[in-house]
Amino acid sequence: MRTCAELEPEALSRLPTLFGKPVVPFGLLPPSPDGARAAAVRDGDNDAVMPWLDAQPAGTVVYIALGSEVPLSAELVHELDLRLELAGVSFL
Repeated sequence: MRTCAELEPEALSRLPTLFGKPVVPFGLLPPSPDGARAAAVRDGDNDAVMPWLDAQPAGTVVYIALGSEVPLSAELVHELDLRLELAGVSFL
């Protein structure tokens, strides 16, 4: 499991009972040297995103972090998009 005892001690102590087997935390991914947001700002990715986010009512945008270890197929990304759209939530 990608976490560490220092970050989630209570959860890690409960997981072996929940799953019925040992759970081994193997740490977190190291942060980007300049941070992901800094890279996005540098590359201009936030030019359209931040004003759109700022214009949305509080609590109405869904954030989904998919990670990078197991990329989704294009078909699954389209399915996720469709389900979010049908749910009527705002997303990028």
